[in-house]
Amino acid sequence: MGNQSILNETMPFFQSMFSSIINQYLIAAVILFLGFIIGTLVSKFIYKVLHDFELNKFLKSVSGVNIKMEEIISNVIKIFIYAIFIVYVLNYLNLSQLIINVILIIFAIIIGISIILSLKDFIPNFISGVRISRKELIKEGDEIELDDVKGTVKKVDLTNIEIITPENDIIFYPNSKIIKERFKVHRKEN
Repeated sequence: MGNQSILNETMPFFQSMFSSIINQYLIAAVILFLGFIIGTLVSKFIYKVLHDFELNKFLKSVSGVNIKMEEIISNVIKIFIYAIFIVYVLNYLNLSQLIINVILIIFAIIIGISIILSLKDFIPNFISGVRISRKELIKEGDEIELDDVKGTVKKVDLTNIEIITPENDIIFYPNSKIIKERFKVHRKEN
């Protein structure tokens, strides 16, 4: 009987605890669902208003570029509303600090990857540019034949070489590509 009385006394405690947790998560899910509905409806309304003002046509006539600004603005507003409701739900569930830390870590990783990817092309071109400059493989004013391009070297810097073709086209070649391929240089004597 001792075990039965302990079980009878603890069951209401666990039932109330689990029901409050379930209620809390159910309320959070409903708030989140309403936030997504509100975000979608507001986004569609904004798109309709901007479309009625013919924002895309106006921007195309002004800039000459086909920019889908109506969609961009409506989607940004939708994402902003979603974010507000997500943050509200996280605060409601007392999970905001954990999520903020996770988001900061993810953001730092994304920035790190972006830096690495941006340096991916810069570093080989820079190293090749140093090699071209030190060995004076190519100088300004040289006639160069590279791939199907013939022209005069207008500028040599540490990342690329600027070539002017006889048709007055300007072509920029990355230094790493020039080092890897065969090229002919006809140097003008000073």
